[in-house]
Amino acid sequence: MDKQIERIAKWDNMKFFLIFCVVLGHISEMYTENYIWFRKLFLYIYIFHMPAFLFVSGIFSGKTIEKRKYKTIFSYLILYFAVKILRNGIRYIIYGKGSISILSESGIAWYAGALFAYCIITLLLQKADMRWVFICSVILSCFAGYDSQIGDWLILSRIIVYYPFFLAGYMLSGKRRIFIRCRTWVKIFYGLIFTTVTVCVMVYGEKIYWLRPLLTGRNPYEQLEMFSEYGCLLRAVYYIIVFAMVFSIAVLIPEKRIPLITAMGGRTLPVYAFHLSVIDILWGICGLGTVIFTYTTGTLMYACIFATALVIVVITSLPIFDSLLKKMITPRLKTMTDNCK
Repeated sequence: MDKQIERIAKWDNMKFFLIFCVVLGHISEMYTENYIWFRKLFLYIYIFHMPAFLFVSGIFSGKTIEKRKYKTIFSYLILYFAVKILRNGIRYIIYGKGSISILSESGIAWYAGALFAYCIITLLLQKADMRWVFICSVILSCFAGYDSQIGDWLILSRIIVYYPFFLAGYMLSGKRRIFIRCRTWVKIFYGLIFTTVTVCVMVYGEKIYWLRPLLTGRNPYEQLEMFSEYGCLLRAVYYIIVFAMVFSIAVLIPEKRIPLITAMGGRTLPVYAFHLSVIDILWGICGLGTVIFTYTTGTLMYACIFATALVIVVITSLPIFDSLLKKMITPRLKTMTDNCK
């Protein structure tokens, strides 16, 4: 297998892992109030899943930004409104409630809107020294949390908090091969980091659950309550840990093609767009959540949740959902992360 195929497979494998975490995280969130284990799982997933996705998006945004492909860039804005309308439409049909705010977004549509903003911002700053832009973006993020007015309006908080991850990926877009065929000691090093963070969260997750507002990217430091004054320092530590986790995942993800998984990893966009609607249907209409938590307990219950998340990923990554999404969006949409050929 040549290096080109391995390179593509690695990023698609990583995207599959991350989109599975997205779906699992959204299901887990519904049970964080009543189950300690789901609180730990939610906290763990939210440490890395969106930063890693944005990092991969940044890696494959190089040509889009440098060649000023406005058609691709503005397709993200179209996707933002499409996901917003779809999500709220389904919720209105099922639950009889749902509202759309053009200038504010707290749901999953933020990701597409943020990608649009990141492309425009990076394009405008293209001639600047990106090392200084990165440093300034981190500093801005560390202090922005003290302003309680920065939140969901224009997705401003998430745009500020997550931009360093996208920008880091963009800066490494020409050097992404450093994550391919890493030396054994590098894999061991990042394996230890990944394992350490995983064990710490699973063991002490309940005690550090108060950090949840810091991980969502949309909350001011005042929600950290007694630790709010240390928000800047906590955000700085957050970046160190999360970047370490993102690099760990990028290094440790298998490079070879994995049957089905690699293919599904190449179709993560429809999963992103449709998975919450499928969850709403399964939980709101079919009552799947009630069935799982009524007839299963312990390990079996957790296994059912994992299996359900996997099935949702498999279903929404089918070509029919990919085609449906393309018909919903004009011009024809092609994601940065899917543009890794």
